[in-house]
Amino acid sequence: MEDEHEDEWPPPDARYRSALWRAEGHLERGEWDQAAAALDDVLGVGDDELVRGMRHLAAAGYRARDGDQIRARRQLEHARCRLEPYLPDQEEVDLESLVEVVRRVIES
Repeated sequence: MEDEHEDEWPPPDARYRSALWRAEGHLERGEWDQAAAALDDVLGVGDDELVRGMRHLAAAGYRARDGDQIRARRQLEHARCRLEPYLPDQEEVDLESLVEVVRRVIES
């Protein structure tokens, strides 16, 4: 049976890794919506648990930006739970640093 992704370009693995790296940059810059969009594009392509954990970081930053500290903290906790098996880094993404970036945003 032929692989259904064989002719896909860019290859799914490359697309997945690229989305993680783009999301990392967006999260570092506080671009919460763009980070979420980059991650949404690869749900179902790679490790969904990692993608969802990073998506929670974007949601936490978004909530903090809107002044909803309670939900921001809740989203950060969801992110930590999902990302725990991947810490400190995964796919060349410094997850520990991203969690810290979002934590600082929430506490500021």
